Amino acid sequence: MEQKRKMRAAGPIRITLPAKVAYSPDALKESIASVMERIGCPKCFSGADCFFQMERSFVLDASLNADPSPQPSRAVTGFAARQSHEYTVGLSQGVKHDINRVYRAVDKVIDIIGAHPCISGFDILFKDVLQTIVIPENLEAQAFDQRF
Repeated sequence: MEQKRKMRAAGPIRITLPAKVAYSPDALKESIASVMERIGCPKCFSGADCFFQMERSFVLDASLNADPSPQPSRAVTGFAARQSHEYTVGLSQGVKHDINRVYRAVDKVIDIIGAHPCISGFDILFKDVLQTIVIPENLEAQAFDQRF
């Protein structure tokens, strides 16, 4: 167990949230702390892109009780079917290295998307590096890679 704590995560991580967590900013922040502890960095939010997604896949048993499906609804890489309820958030070095500032950033994201007091119905990807390529009418591609 101790060895797992020392291991640092890199790359995308999917976190599927039940509604009762997404409806509570405090529970959401607790979930962030739990995930960060699990991936080996309890005091910050760096080194991994974390995709917080609402539970959407369920399995019904014979009594019609709904349990979350062990299969995610889509892969974390690519986000091929992006929808209007998905947001990408880039965190600066000074924010992602301080878990208390991450919590404040969560509040700011909630303020912007206007889903007070919760993030239910929204999927949020917190990224270490924002990478975007835009191709305008003149076909002069522009890359916007931003490490904060």
